[in-house]
Amino acid sequence: MNFKQRITDTLKIISKDFYVYLIIGMCTFLIDYFLYLFFLDLNTGMNIAKASSSLIAVVLNYIFNSRFNFGGKNTMKSGDLSIYVLIYCFLILIHVIMNRELYLILQEEHISVLLAMSVSVFINYACVKRFFSYTKNKNYVI
Repeated sequence: MNFKQRITDTLKIISKDFYVYLIIGMCTFLIDYFLYLFFLDLNTGMNIAKASSSLIAVVLNYIFNSRFNFGGKNTMKSGDLSIYVLIYCFLILIHVIMNRELYLILQEEHISVLLAMSVSVFINYACVKRFFSYTKNKNYVI
């Protein structure tokens, strides 16, 4: 196989992974967003509402990505889920801070959360893809 063919094959795999991740991400994005609104309706503080909705979405994201994405060779294991949740706790913290700062700038909670979530998609994709590539080899150094 020549170099050009290897690059083409690699881009096809990356594209498929990214598109499946994007579909899964959109589903968990909607779950996250509507849970966020639900928690706000319960008079939960903005930061707690965002962290809670994100944590639920993270667990669902792990389940969906481990079953349907990144080669579909991953099975859900509690140790993997624990590490995944730890990674996402850091990402949620970044997201909550970004959400809060955008809210302070824009003074509109719906637009700020949508903008923060949109930026987070690309950061999260890089981390999730790396996580699943390491768990295939059981090397947890992230």
